[in-house]
Amino acid sequence: MSEIFDEDEQIDVAGIVQRRKAILCDQDYRRSYRAHDFVNYSPKQRDLLNSTAMALYAKTSNQFGKTQAAAGMITFQVTQEFPPWFTGWKQPKLNLVRPHSMVVWCFAPTTQMIRDGLQSRLLGDIAAGLVGTVTIPAENIINVQNARGIAGSVDSVTVKRQDGTTAVIRFKSYEQGREAAQSESVDFIVCDEMPTDMGLWSELLARLSATSGRIWLTATPRKQQSAIALWFKEPGHPERQTITATIFDAAHLSDAQREEMKARYANNPLEAATRLYGADYTGGGNVLWAPQDEVAMDRPLESFPSYFHKIIGFDPSHGGLSESAHPAGVVFCLFDRASEMFYVVDAFKGQHLLPEQLARRILTPAWGNAPIAWGAAERQGTGKDGQSYRQMYKELGLRMLAEHATLPGGGVGLDASFELLQQAISNGKLKINRHLIDLWDEIAGLERDEDNKIIPSRDDLLSALRYAFLMRKHAREVSERSGGVFAGLYADRTPRMASGLTFNLFDPSRDE
Repeated sequence: MSEIFDEDEQIDVAGIVQRRKAILCDQDYRRSYRAHDFVNYSPKQRDLLNSTAMALYAKTSNQFGKTQAAAGMITFQVTQEFPPWFTGWKQPKLNLVRPHSMVVWCFAPTTQMIRDGLQSRLLGDIAAGLVGTVTIPAENIINVQNARGIAGSVDSVTVKRQDGTTAVIRFKSYEQGREAAQSESVDFIVCDEMPTDMGLWSELLARLSATSGRIWLTATPRKQQSAIALWFKEPGHPERQTITATIFDAAHLSDAQREEMKARYANNPLEAATRLYGADYTGGGNVLWAPQDEVAMDRPLESFPSYFHKIIGFDPSHGGLSESAHPAGVVFCLFDRASEMFYVVDAFKGQHLLPEQLARRILTPAWGNAPIAWGAAERQGTGKDGQSYRQMYKELGLRMLAEHATLPGGGVGLDASFELLQQAISNGKLKINRHLIDLWDEIAGLERDEDNKIIPSRDDLLSALRYAFLMRKHAREVSERSGGVFAGLYADRTPRMASGLTFNLFDPSRDE
């Protein structure tokens, strides 16, 4: 039996509890209005619930139960009722003066999605009058504030806690924009499905600063290149955790149900990997396949012979010191003309560097007079007397090649240039030093979208590598005066010519 409520009607939860207790035995009442006492969480769901990370990304398959786990975590926190196995985060004691001792925000892409997702799992079907029949016990619900616009949607709910104080849960949507994430300090935030606005995400993190709070993101990873997904991948942040779960971690699914789900995506392995196994959706797949056990090397600069040729790939930043500017990418490469082996010896990303600072980092004794390959974008003006980027860096002392990098037959096709790189990798003709973590990360992360187009994101070093590889015929021979190694190169920059020649075949000035 349920009680139907109008949109504007105040829900009398206490009255519902009183009436139900009068007609139900204790066991039936507990199963109906303390249903959370009977929830069994799977081992992987418990991994989520026991996390103490400041920011947790539950990257899961469909039907795993990520929203149910998030509802369980919210219920534990707002009621202060924790199961004996719980070892996760608990709200610290605070000295904040505010109406409620805990504030929780629940987000989803739309109001309807928040109603059908977290709200329904926390409160029950409001429109049907089934409030208090799921995770938050009916006896703990003090007040439910209905929202306007969509039947059964809730703006907020006030919950009684074990210590006699109250908690409030507010339901919001991404479509409300960044303004929905301002004002009060918040203790716990759940984002159900991936947001795309990094400004919104930054605002949510700011809400947690005064409370030492926590944020959960629960999503099937179809937006793996969004700024928030990449934020979780940034190295050096132990406070950020990602937990992946598959259909085999969903204890409520039977073997027959799993087989049915696998059959549903039998003709689409990319969708299957994401929806069944929680893998990042890679659309058309990764652009490059470069297994480290085959491609990686551990060779310092000094270990290479002096007759190898050198070239630098350069992808400068066009945004200067602005926050939105992508880093400049620089790769230092060697080319052995005899074997056609290409080696990436060193690399770096330069974030928020002035052109003069960037040039100084490149103009080292070992690499200062190496030719520099660059992309077509460097023909653009810098805004300084109409000067191109190429000309500006040339005046700063870099040996910029006369023309931008092109394919052997001409043109600058992105797919074709990566195909050449892949051929070199597959033929064992390209090696990359193992310690160049940023470059390896870019190789692993460069993907195609659903239309098989390359997603040009976080590819600064890869762009520089493409330029250097395409222009490797312009690599400059190392001075023989180094004694066979690279130490102290070009102390004497006098051109060396073979006997009987009237010009230096490899004089870099011929390329400028």
